[in-house]
Amino acid sequence: MEQLSIGLEMEAYLKDQIYEALQGDVIQSILHEAKYNPTNNYLRNMLEGNSFKVDSSISPKLYSIFNAVKDQLGFEEAVDFYVTSDAQLNAFAVSRNEENEPHIININSSLLNLMSDDELRFIIGHEMGHLISKNADLLKLIYFIFPPNTEVPGMLQHKIRLWKQLSELTADRYGFMVCPDVPVCVSAFFKLASGVDLQRVDLNIEAFIADNEKRLEYFKKDRGINIASHPVNLIRVKAIQLFSRFEVFNTNKIG
Repeated sequence: MEQLSIGLEMEAYLKDQIYEALQGDVIQSILHEAKYNPTNNYLRNMLEGNSFKVDSSISPKLYSIFNAVKDQLGFEEAVDFYVTSDAQLNAFAVSRNEENEPHIININSSLLNLMSDDELRFIIGHEMGHLISKNADLLKLIYFIFPPNTEVPGMLQHKIRLWKQLSELTADRYGFMVCPDVPVCVSAFFKLASGVDLQRVDLNIEAFIADNEKRLEYFKKDRGINIASHPVNLIRVKAIQLFSRFEVFNTNKIG
């Protein structure tokens, strides 16, 4: 099955620039020959020993949801799915070290407990998008050259930050391909931001989306700089709305 390519043009441009600046071909060759990646090995060992590995016989429902997303996006490489006990609303994808190894997608228990099945599909599609777009590979390269608490040259630092934010918008597109329902995607964003269930606050999704436009105008006028790795939810909501109007996707091609 042909894999989808729905990344943002600016993201791809920055990715190429960052890769060249880091001499990616050389570094990747060295890492491959040395079989060096202690972080991945440590993470997999931790997950295998302390987290719940989703298996078809142990948890058929979760296994079915996760692998249905994988199949919908046409991703044929092996992926191990884990659930980790953690109060932080988070999920992450880590690309494999070698071709004969599976990738990793981890979902924190708090996130799993809060999301509906459809919202979970969006989240898994988002994480799968990081693997399909190879963004997880570039992140590994960046963190190898610039470990945490390492100073990154100013210009490169700005490019990496912007690229990370754009890569999240691209990953959101993959999530939407799996769950092409704007209100469901928005409700997932709301839960990530607030940590509460929709029924608890009796949320009106339509009113929330309308209010998003007003708040987005405020941020446009303020012209503040977001130094986080993820774009603010206001932008993510608007980006999903805009993407939903394009003819670039066709659910018949991913079913």
